[in-house]
Amino acid sequence: MKQIFLFILLTWSVFICNAQSYQPLDLSKRIFSRDTFPEIKRYSIDEYQGHPNGRDLPEKVKTKFTLLDQGAKTAVVAVTITDSSGKGIDTYLHFKKDTIWKVCAFRALAMTGIIAKVNDDLAALTPKQVDSVIASPHTKAEDHRLFKSREEYRYSLGNTSLILSLDDDLIAFFNKNKRAFEDLKNVLVAHGVMTKSRGLREMKGAETYKNSLALLFIDNAFPDWESSKDNLNFLIGGITDNSVGYMYIKNKKDVPKMNPSHFIMIREIGGGWYLYKTT
Repeated sequence: MKQIFLFILLTWSVFICNAQSYQPLDLSKRIFSRDTFPEIKRYSIDEYQGHPNGRDLPEKVKTKFTLLDQGAKTAVVAVTITDSSGKGIDTYLHFKKDTIWKVCAFRALAMTGIIAKVNDDLAALTPKQVDSVIASPHTKAEDHRLFKSREEYRYSLGNTSLILSLDDDLIAFFNKNKRAFEDLKNVLVAHGVMTKSRGLREMKGAETYKNSLALLFIDNAFPDWESSKDNLNFLIGGITDNSVGYMYIKNKKDVPKMNPSHFIMIREIGGGWYLYKTT
């Protein structure tokens, strides 16, 4: 009997050690592997109850894992899921730690279906059809055109495409246009954008800067009062609270904390610039 008890104790100890050995990045890879993971419920807490996981994914998709943050009690891992054409979605696993790391929430930019439909419709238009929309009958009282000029068409197509882009592509777009972002940030701050709760939309002479924003497919620029009045938010867009954009944060202490209920992703680009998504 004593030997049996010792065997059970040793077996249980090994199981506990194995359970504690998973770090958030390793656990993310384990959860989204194609192999069965019978113990997944042991690593699940709160709203996450084991799904989605790797066995829920379509065949032949690829996954890439990026550790965004890991502290003593919380962590966030980005899981990028792409098909053979390179199209896909970025998702985010949020973790809590008690005795072991557990997934507490699975997040992605929500409510993108309408944006994707608009983007598809815009992308399908020929130059002749674009001109036809612009020239379609309307009045001042009733104007249902999706865009009123070629510039508006270009902006709408570029903006919806950027909203739907993968995080790596969003960062590449920023880096390609970094000088324009830096120049615009400096001009807006110098002209008082940080004193307006709705940013550019409340600034005097805002029309002067709207074209510069449009060329970058940015909807608005304003201080992010929720995180710090010193943080400048360049909103790309989204639906209601489900948004994506860039943020300039002068002091690293003012970088918002990621959580499943607001900033679902924050990724450092460099030079005080960050990519973010909210829900």
